[in-house]
Amino acid sequence: DRNIEDVIKKIPGIQVDDSGGISYDGEPINKFYIEGLDLMGGNYAVASRNISPTDISSVSVYQRHQPTKVLQGKVDSKRAALNLKLKKGRMLKPLGYVSAGAGAGRDFLWSGELYGMLIAPDCQTIISARGNNSGNASPGERQPNNLYNPFSETPFGKPSIKRDRYIINRTAYA
Repeated sequence: DRNIEDVIKKIPGIQVDDSGGISYDGEPINKFYIEGLDLMGGNYAVASRNISPTDISSVSVYQRHQPTKVLQGKVDSKRAALNLKLKKGRMLKPLGYVSAGAGAGRDFLWSGELYGMLIAPDCQTIISARGNNSGNASPGERQPNNLYNPFSETPFGKPSIKRDRYIINRTAYA
């Protein structure tokens, strides 16, 4: 397994779509906790696609999770939540990776990634940056819906260079 998302996909009842959205029994989850704190809000694909399974001691599924404390025990929820517990040795230690890319001449190509995470009992920080311009979507990017399009992507024919070089795909992410 390359990231914790690969592990989560194997949990019975869990489905993960191409954009990183997680569902439990057909309902989208309502919270993605790391050590009991909701760091990511709704953008948890950044965490699930970057955290290594070797950093996690357990993944818990909270069925019928009511995220609003005032409503707990009063209003039931159909949606579930996930909680990741880090291994003791990974707490308070920065995690992350750096990646790079380059190019030269007519075929200038750049890429890049930076990811950093620090989890403490009362404080969590994730830093993520991403480049692209290689014509490929970065992991975690939402892809456009595959709706029927009667118009050709290249109405005047295809150029003699690779497809990823003529698609203007300048991705930025922070």
